[in-house]
Formats: sequence, structure tokens, C-alpha cells
Amino acid sequence: MKKLRPEHKILVKRSALVLTIVLLLVAAAWVNGTMQDEPLAANASPAIASRSPQPAASTQASAQKKTGDYFADFRTDRAAIRAEQIALLDSVIDSGGDKAAVREALTRKTALSAYMEQEFAIEQTLMAKGYADVAAIVRDDLVTVAVKKADLNQTDAARILEAAKNETGQDAGHIKTIPVE
Repeated sequence: MKKLRPEHKILVKRSALVLTIVLLLVAAAWVNGTMQDEPLAANASPAIASRSPQPAASTQASAQKKTGDYFADFRTDRAAIRAEQIALLDSVIDSGGDKAAVREALTRKTALSAYMEQEFAIEQTLMAKGYADVAAIVRDDLVTVAVKKADLNQTDAARILEAAKNETGQDAGHIKTIPVE
């Protein structure tokens, strides 16, 4: 197993902390929502209700209807999740609270933006190389690329690997390809 450098350990710990906080907030909101018959912000004062993050329209749309097209559904879901992540990070940034938390939120938002750019570049590069459809997701230590093709040969795998590696700088061992019919 590869050892992490101290600065990576700190980043992993901070990322885990932020993820844990997000999950706890979601769980608390869900519990609160299930215990009340009315929406969460209905009893809040107008000042609080106006500052409460509202679910993204894309989240509501993706929850309501799936198209049956893997790639279209994937992009819709990814956009909805990213919009929620950005809204949460923005709320931390706008809170003006703990300086370390604000700094971490800014760092995560910048990283998220970079991932989004890399995903778009991977998808566009591979579609330009002739693949009918492509969906990519980039994380700190993993890149996953799904391509619309029943079987991938070595040439396909090399093209996908090259595009993902060039955009993200990840090692080949951290890039996964998935054929989708």
C-alpha cells in the first residue's frame, strides 16, 4: 500500500471531516423533515427562510424523471449533486464563521470546479475521437470514464487512458474505464 505524504493526510482528514459534516447535516434535515408535516422553512422567520438553501431545480427534476438514457441521466444527476455541493460550500463561505472552515470550503469549491472542467474536457476529447457518448467523474484519487461501446479493445482502453491521464495527471492505476451498451 502506498503511503500518503503528510500534506495529503491532512487533506484526506479535512475532506473526511467536511463529508462527515455534510452527511450529518443531511441526516438532521431528513429527520427534522420527517418529524414535521410541513416544509422545513415554513416555521422559520422570513430572514432565516430567505437564507435557507433551496433544493436545486435540477435535483427536483432528476428525482422526478429518469430518461432511461444512462449518459443523460448520469449528467443530470451529476449536475444536481454538484449544485448541492456548491450551495453547501457557498453557505459555509458566506457564513463568515470559522476561518479554517471557510478556507477549507474555498479549497473544496476550487477543487470541485477543476474536477468539473476536467470531466468536460475528457468527455469532449473522447467524443471528438469518435465515441458516441462519454461520461466522466473525477475525484482526488480516482477517475472513472464510461463510454458508450459494448466492448473495449486495447486501442480503446489506451485512448481513454491517455485522455484521462492528460487532463487529470492521474496515474493509470487510478483511472477506470467502463463500457456501457
